[in-house]
Amino acid sequence: MYYIGIDIGSTASKVAVFDDEKNDLTELFMIPTGWSGVEAASKILEMLKEKNINKENSYFTGTGYGRVSIEYANKTVTEITCHAKGANFLFNNLNGTLIDIGGQDTKIISIKNGKVDNFIMNDKCSAGTGRFIELMANSLGCSIPTLLEEAEKCNDTDVVISSMCTVFAETEVISLKASGKQKNEIAYAIVNSVANKVASLCGKFKDDTYFLTGGLCVFDYLIKTLEKTLGGKVITDSRGQYAGAIGAAIIGFEKNASNKNKIKQNSSNTEKKEEIRDKRLIITFNTTTDVMRAEKSFKNIMSETNELLGKIISIPSEISAGCGMSWESEIHLKDKLTNILKENDIEYDNFYEIYK
Repeated sequence: MYYIGIDIGSTASKVAVFDDEKNDLTELFMIPTGWSGVEAASKILEMLKEKNINKENSYFTGTGYGRVSIEYANKTVTEITCHAKGANFLFNNLNGTLIDIGGQDTKIISIKNGKVDNFIMNDKCSAGTGRFIELMANSLGCSIPTLLEEAEKCNDTDVVISSMCTVFAETEVISLKASGKQKNEIAYAIVNSVANKVASLCGKFKDDTYFLTGGLCVFDYLIKTLEKTLGGKVITDSRGQYAGAIGAAIIGFEKNASNKNKIKQNSSNTEKKEEIRDKRLIITFNTTTDVMRAEKSFKNIMSETNELLGKIISIPSEISAGCGMSWESEIHLKDKLTNILKENDIEYDNFYEIYK
């Protein structure tokens, strides 16, 4: 059986194939996403068929910016969950801070004991993302690799890109070119701008060691710049740009394995043992914004009524869904919480009942 993880990103679509017979990854490849995630997903399926991997012998898990485009996916999971799972695979069950610099966003994920403890995303602005570097490289008339090569040639400069807004930063680059500044100086300032933005995002997750994934993790100069800015060691892996897809593939594999385990457990009367454990209600959400809005609404009511409606927690390991954070409450409050969410027009992913 093959377990396929497909990460449809804004720029590139990554694929990871996990073979349960070999108990390891057997394929990693990517293609440009292009203008349509649906077309990219369709092309990926055709490419997999050429490798004798198809719907009949595989389980597909989708993630990423365009995961809803994968019409044949058996399951879809958010980027936060998948990147954490993929990083655990790449970095041997890490405890620490994961930095994923993507095309349209940058994710900072705190991982403890293999699980998402907290995270922050820069998804409203392209500063500190791959898209920012791409646009700045275009302004210099070069590619991203060339920009990083030019930056490495500069030992020091007083040139600074002060604006975090991509539009204004691009205007700064044009002005610097017009003023006669050297290409390597401007490139140096661009890379430092990205590193400073990432360091700013990492502020609440300060660490001695960081783990880098995403498309930019293959550039040594960027890693060195991040180490200087963060004041800590930055570790990566040659497969780091596939972290989301790898995590999706492994989540699919573990889901199937856990189902098999549940069958064995049920036959050994585990259900009777679970009856005496506390059952909790878990609400998952698709975006961090929805979680924050839900928390605010619930807290407002709790302050008015003094009724305990629950708390925000990281997604439990039994659940591979949502944005990485969830709301935990008591089972009997399900209808009340549902009504609060509907009254405040807050979207949620699903309700789960799990044992603690």
